[in-house]
Order: sequence, then structure tokens, then C-alpha cells
Amino acid sequence: HIVLIMQNYGGSCHSCLSLCNSITDSKAKVECRVIGPCYSAGTTIALSCDSIVMYPHSLLMFHDYSTALSGKSSEIKADIKHHDKWIHGYMEDYHIPFLTRKEHKDILKGKDLYIHWSDKDLQKRIDRHFK
Repeated sequence: HIVLIMQNYGGSCHSCLSLCNSITDSKAKVECRVIGPCYSAGTTIALSCDSIVMYPHSLLMFHDYSTALSGKSSEIKADIKHHDKWIHGYMEDYHIPFLTRKEHKDILKGKDLYIHWSDKDLQKRIDRHFK
């Protein structure tokens, strides 16, 4: 049994996916305890665990990825297309069914979503995701 204590302000998509894959592949049960604000990549990592506990005043924040690219326009367009497929794919895999498909689509359209420890639907989301 592994307990992951999480308070995170986000980070690299590459590191996030590496951690999510390691957690998913672990033979141990991984419990995430969200003890404070958990943003972006931190939220995805938390949802890759086998269970989650939300502490008072904690939150999970979801948004579409941020990036900075440079190069020729054709290279940037190709890079964005690749990143959209890759990142949106793993976001869907790890965020749904905690999020609804509509919420996920809204995030991909640029909406930020905050789920607070006190939200009335939190337990329903947890039960649906970690069944």
C-alpha cells in the first residue's frame, strides 16, 4: 500500500504521464490524499491512483494544457496537432468518469473547472471514478 500526499501547482505533461503510468502499473494499491490545492498535472496524477481522499479546503483544478512553441508555422501546427491528440487522449483516460464527458469537452474548449472538497457532488464523482 502506497500513500501519495498531494498538493501540487501543476507541471510538465511528460512528467505527469510518466508518474500516471508508474502508478497504474504498480502492483501496490496507491491512495492519493489531496491535502491542499491540486492543479492541472497534479490533478491528473491524483486521479490515476486507486483511491482518493480530499482533505478540508483542498481542491482539484482541471484545464486544457498550456504550451510555448517556436519554429516555422508548419512545425508549430504539426506540433499542436500532435499534442492535442496525445494530451487530450490521456486527459480523457484519467479524468473520465470523475468528470462527465460534457465537462471534459468544456475544458478542451478553454473552460477551467475547480472541484472543491466541499462540493455536494464530490462523493458521487469519487464513487463513479474509483468503483
